[in-house]
Amino acid sequence: MSSDLVLDALIRGLSTGSIYAFIAMGFVIVYNATSVLNFAQGDLVTVGILSGYTVYAVWGLPPWVALVVAVLLTAVLGILEERVAIRPIAKAKGHLGFFVTTFGFAVLLREAAKFIWGSAPLVFPQYLNLGLLKIGAVSIHPQFILAAAVALLTVVAYYFVVDKTKIGNALRSTFEDKELAELRGINTGAVRLIAWGLGGALSGLGGFLVAPLASAYYAAGVDLLLISFVALTIGGFGSIKGALLGGWIVGAVLSLGMLVTGGKYREAMIFVLLAVVLIVRPFGIYGRTIARRV
Repeated sequence: MSSDLVLDALIRGLSTGSIYAFIAMGFVIVYNATSVLNFAQGDLVTVGILSGYTVYAVWGLPPWVALVVAVLLTAVLGILEERVAIRPIAKAKGHLGFFVTTFGFAVLLREAAKFIWGSAPLVFPQYLNLGLLKIGAVSIHPQFILAAAVALLTVVAYYFVVDKTKIGNALRSTFEDKELAELRGINTGAVRLIAWGLGGALSGLGGFLVAPLASAYYAAGVDLLLISFVALTIGGFGSIKGALLGGWIVGAVLSLGMLVTGGKYREAMIFVLLAVVLIVRPFGIYGRTIARRV
């Protein structure tokens, strides 16, 4: 096995791992704000991909327009999910109700996507026609670099917003202690809506960025959700940078697994990695326990 093949697999792994990172980041933002795991996160990615396909490939509009539509649509769907699937049962004790309602919303999105776009996979055309980039003897399509770069910039932008803006301060305060934030006059209901909107927008952004690297398929969110949850667990619950690192690690392992085993055991490899990480770091790489002040 040559070093060029390994380098090629790693670069491709970072790119495809970015979609898992975007989903995991959406998980983190929603979970930090509401303590809810959104099981529709993967299907929001599917909606972002398919809506972008319609705007770009079918309507013939510029790719940046398709990107805006995909991000805005998934953001609105995220907000809608909070209103119809979360808020009505927000006062219920336990998390089983949230699991049922978010899972139900995921099924609704999946069936709607199947009705609108059909069940056959769609080929998303390339929108970066810049030629191949040479890294040593390896030729890489710019789409691979773009997805990983935007994922990294998203994390940087997140920490800037949280540290430097009023909205970010409201988000951080709500993440840390909802009751205390309310006593400080922060509208935690609005913060929850923002968090769900951001979670949806990240799914749409990630989906559009990696869409040309894979076929657009109405049920793609199911597999994406499971692998992204593994990435989230490896990186650590509650950590945006952990979500990014976990997504990249999982993407790299899957890509290397395809190279080494021909794809036979690559999924098994990430679950072995998950077990090893949790033995060494029970809360994930960047995960930590949170002491609540009473």
